[in-house]
Amino acid sequence: MKKILAVIPLFVVIGGGLFYWYEYRPSRIKHDCSWVKYMEGGQVERPTLSENELKEKGLLKDCMKLKEQSEKIPAANSYSAKLLNETIQKESDNCLADNKWLIEDYKSTKPAVPSMEKWRQATSQEYQFCLHDKGL
Repeated sequence: MKKILAVIPLFVVIGGGLFYWYEYRPSRIKHDCSWVKYMEGGQVERPTLSENELKEKGLLKDCMKLKEQSEKIPAANSYSAKLLNETIQKESDNCLADNKWLIEDYKSTKPAVPSMEKWRQATSQEYQFCLHDKGL
């Protein structure tokens, strides 16, 4: 009887080890390999900048070049010259609007935004690589 009681813990330990190695471990690896963690978003803090600082850093477009181009076009009454002048005028207006928006946007400090941890389902290639990497 004492031999049987001494062998039972040995069988429990061996059985537990086999269960862990052949059942629990592979199921955890398959579960962990099914999902991929990735980071999304996140921005560093952006300080306020004046109009001159924006020009020095090259963030503002030079809209005067467009006006100079339109002045170089001969004042012909042809359709193509009118179309070109209209296009340059629209580009100049867009440039000025973009610059105005940038100046307004940089008037206030934008706080830092932390990146978010997200999960997605692994592709079959990622899944197979992970299984191989973890020994399955």
